[in-house]
Amino acid sequence: MLKAHLAKSRQSGSRALFDAVPSGPSLSAAGRARTLALALTGIVALSGVAEAESPTQSVWTGRYVGGSFAYAMNGDDRVLMLPSGARPGTLELSGGEAALQLGFNRQNKNLVWGLEGALSFAGIDNTVTDGTITARSEVSRAVNLRARLGLAQGRSLFYATGGVSLADLRYQVSGAGIAIDNSRTSLGYVLGLGYEQAMAGDWSLNATWLYTNYGNATVSDGTERTKATPDFQSFRIGLNRKF
Repeated sequence: MLKAHLAKSRQSGSRALFDAVPSGPSLSAAGRARTLALALTGIVALSGVAEAESPTQSVWTGRYVGGSFAYAMNGDDRVLMLPSGARPGTLELSGGEAALQLGFNRQNKNLVWGLEGALSFAGIDNTVTDGTITARSEVSRAVNLRARLGLAQGRSLFYATGGVSLADLRYQVSGAGIAIDNSRTSLGYVLGLGYEQAMAGDWSLNATWLYTNYGNATVSDGTERTKATPDFQSFRIGLNRKF
């Protein structure tokens, strides 16, 4: 009975997450909200399955909710205009970011695995100019879904993480007759390493380094074009509480 119930829960959760992903290249505001809501619902459902499968509790097993602050830096988006060949410079994205996260962990001896979803509000941007042409790139909001796999040493956890990020991006180029202004929702990937320390009262403090890349997209004003390749590294400090 228990195995059948768990299998049904996994199947239902997987189908809900799959159905939530739109087929088009971009998402409306309603679509983004629906995707986020179903993703977070899926995390809670999967965490319940994980806890049902685990007969004993541990330092890291359980659901958690928290918040985090990050600083992004080291973007490397080289702007090349075609067919003119103009090179106004390299967009080095940087700036602050605040996030709310919800996730779960499961521990088996020293091995810890889990899933985390986060909603981020960011001011990550950069502007570059050669005196004639000005280019600007901005990341304003993102929804991340990342898996975590780590090794626990008592109340300390060392982990690797990776997953997907869906972000609102804006890319602009102006000057010398160029007028590009492109806003879109883009899907990228995120990879990282981190450390988390369990404290008293079900609280834990973590630090994570992440690399985020949103691929490349050609943007144009009908005459000139360039490839937007937003990426950056970030260092994040977070506080979680199990519930």
